Amino acid sequence: VVLSAAAALALAPGADVVGTVHGVREYGVLVNMPDVDPDAVGLITFHQLPLTAEAAAAEVTEENAAEVAGVHDGAAVVGRVLDVSRREGVVDIGARAALTGASAVAASTTPSKKAAPKAAVAAAKK
Repeated sequence: VVLSAAAALALAPGADVVGTVHGVREYGVLVNMPDVDPDAVGLITFHQLPLTAEAAAAEVTEENAAEVAGVHDGAAVVGRVLDVSRREGVVDIGARAALTGASAVAASTTPSKKAAPKAAVAAAKK
Protein backbone atom coordinates (compact mmCIF):
# COMPACT_ATOMS: atom_id res chain seq x y z
CA VAL A 1 0.00 0.00 0.00
CA VAL A 2 1.57 3.25 -1.12
CA LEU A 3 0.41 6.44 0.56
CA SER A 4 -0.85 9.21 -1.68
CA ALA A 5 1.15 12.44 -1.88
CA ALA A 6 -1.63 14.24 0.05
CA ALA A 7 -1.58 11.63 2.82
CA ALA A 8 2.22 11.75 2.99
CA LEU A 9 2.03 15.53 3.39
CA ALA A 10 -0.62 15.26 6.15
CA LEU A 11 1.48 12.61 7.87
CA ALA A 12 4.78 14.45 7.81
CA PRO A 13 6.99 13.88 10.86
CA GLY A 14 5.87 16.18 13.65
CA ALA A 15 2.22 16.29 12.52
CA ASP A 16 -0.50 15.58 15.08
CA VAL A 17 -2.71 12.61 14.25
CA VAL A 18 -5.89 11.15 15.66
CA GLY A 19 -6.91 7.56 15.16
CA THR A 20 -8.69 4.58 16.58
CA VAL A 21 -6.99 1.50 18.00
CA HIS A 22 -7.81 -1.57 15.95
CA GLY A 23 -5.42 -4.06 17.48
CA VAL A 24 -2.78 -4.70 20.10
CA ARG A 25 0.01 -6.98 18.89
CA GLU A 26 3.25 -8.24 20.37
CA TYR A 27 5.14 -5.41 18.60
CA GLY A 28 2.81 -2.50 19.40
CA VAL A 29 -0.60 -0.91 18.95
CA LEU A 30 -2.16 -0.66 15.48
CA VAL A 31 -4.12 2.50 14.72
CA ASN A 32 -6.55 3.34 11.92
CA MET A 33 -6.49 6.91 10.61
CA PRO A 34 -9.41 7.01 8.13
CA ASP A 35 -9.61 10.81 8.09
CA VAL A 36 -6.07 10.99 6.68
CA ASP A 37 -5.81 7.84 4.58
CA PRO A 38 -7.95 4.72 5.00
CA ASP A 39 -5.04 2.55 3.82
CA ALA A 40 -2.45 3.96 6.23
CA VAL A 41 -1.66 1.97 9.36
CA GLY A 42 -0.40 3.74 12.46
CA LEU A 43 1.94 1.91 14.80
CA ILE A 44 2.60 2.96 18.38
CA THR A 45 5.39 0.86 19.82
CA PHE A 46 5.03 0.04 23.51
CA HIS A 47 7.73 2.46 24.64
CA GLN A 48 5.80 5.28 22.90
CA LEU A 49 2.52 4.65 24.75
CA PRO A 50 1.27 7.31 27.16
CA LEU A 51 1.65 6.43 30.84
CA THR A 52 0.05 8.04 33.87
CA ALA A 53 2.23 8.88 36.87
CA GLU A 54 0.85 5.78 38.63
CA ALA A 55 1.58 3.60 35.62
CA ALA A 56 5.08 5.01 35.29
CA ALA A 57 5.76 3.95 38.88
CA ALA A 58 4.50 0.43 38.16
CA GLU A 59 6.61 -2.21 36.51
CA VAL A 60 5.76 -1.85 32.83
CA THR A 61 6.74 -4.60 30.43
CA GLU A 62 5.95 -5.15 26.78
CA GLU A 63 3.38 -7.71 27.88
CA ASN A 64 1.37 -5.26 30.02
CA ALA A 65 2.19 -1.86 28.46
CA ALA A 66 -1.04 -1.52 26.47
CA GLU A 67 -3.16 -2.46 29.47
CA VAL A 68 -1.26 -0.09 31.80
CA ALA A 69 -1.67 2.75 29.27
CA GLY A 70 -5.40 2.02 28.94
CA VAL A 71 -5.18 1.14 25.26
CA HIS A 72 -7.83 -1.21 23.89
CA ASP A 73 -9.64 -1.86 20.62
CA GLY A 74 -11.88 1.09 19.75
CA ALA A 75 -10.03 3.63 21.92
CA ALA A 76 -9.35 6.99 20.32
CA VAL A 77 -5.68 7.96 20.40
CA VAL A 78 -3.82 11.20 19.77
CA GLY A 79 -0.20 11.18 18.81
CA ARG A 80 2.54 12.78 16.82
CA VAL A 81 4.05 11.34 13.64
CA LEU A 82 7.62 10.20 14.21
CA ASP A 83 8.34 8.59 10.85
CA VAL A 84 6.50 7.46 7.71
CA SER A 85 7.17 4.61 5.34
CA ARG A 86 5.24 5.88 2.34
CA ARG A 87 5.93 2.72 0.34
CA GLU A 88 4.61 0.42 3.10
CA GLY A 89 1.86 2.75 4.31
CA VAL A 90 3.10 2.52 7.91
CA VAL A 91 3.16 5.57 10.17
CA ASP A 92 5.24 5.44 13.37
CA ILE A 93 3.39 7.39 16.06
CA GLY A 94 4.55 8.65 19.44
CA ALA A 95 1.79 9.05 22.01
CA ARG A 96 3.70 9.97 25.16
CA ALA A 97 2.42 13.04 27.00
CA ALA A 98 5.77 14.75 26.44
CA LEU A 99 5.04 14.68 22.69
CA THR A 100 1.31 15.33 22.68
CA GLY A 101 0.97 17.57 25.73
CA ALA A 102 -1.99 15.56 27.01
CA SER A 103 -3.26 12.11 27.77
CA ALA A 104 -3.24 10.44 24.39
CA VAL A 105 -5.91 7.82 25.01
CA ALA A 106 -9.54 8.86 25.19
CA ALA A 107 -11.47 7.28 28.04
CA SER A 108 -14.57 6.39 26.06
CA THR A 109 -14.73 3.72 23.41
CA THR A 110 -16.22 6.09 20.82
CA PRO A 111 -19.72 7.50 21.20
CA SER A 112 -19.60 8.03 17.45
CA LYS A 113 -16.87 7.41 14.94
CA LYS A 114 -16.13 11.12 14.49
CA ALA A 115 -16.97 12.51 17.96
CA ALA A 116 -14.32 10.66 19.95
CA PRO A 117 -11.32 11.59 17.76
CA LYS A 118 -12.46 15.24 17.66
CA ALA A 119 -12.84 15.22 21.45
CA ALA A 120 -9.38 13.69 21.81
CA VAL A 121 -7.83 16.37 19.59
CA ALA A 122 -9.64 19.13 21.51
CA ALA A 123 -8.38 17.71 24.79
CA ALA A 124 -4.83 17.50 23.43
CA LYS A 125 -4.87 21.15 22.34
CA LYS A 126 -5.85 22.45 25.81
